[in-house]
Amino acid sequence: MQPAIRYTIVPCTLGRLLLAATRRGVCAVFLGDGDRELLDFLKAEFPRRAFTQDADGLRTWASAVAHLVEGKTPRCKVPTDVDATPFQQRVWQQLCKIPRGHTRSYREIAQALGQPDAARAVARACA
Repeated sequence: MQPAIRYTIVPCTLGRLLLAATRRGVCAVFLGDGDRELLDFLKAEFPRRAFTQDADGLRTWASAVAHLVEGKTPRCKVPTDVDATPFQQRVWQQLCKIPRGHTRSYREIAQALGQPDAARAVARACA
């Protein structure tokens, strides 16, 4: 059996923020209005895992992510543990190049990746 995923829920200007992590790094971040709702999202995302609340152990990472979400810092250096295909990783790298306060359509991101017909795949990667 895999080790439990640790999580914490903290307030932020957008409501509540749940940060979940494995031993390797952050594996999920959810925003919502209520703690129960956020925990339900986490359980749906990882249905075969156990969970342990760890407010003290995840305080630094949760604070860093909350500051990023709130626009208080342009970058957030926390380790991640996210399963992704090479295409998803390329999409996420392209998203990181968008200047703060600007937007890009899925089609524009697909074109930047050299795959102009992949707008739907880009949308799935963003989801």
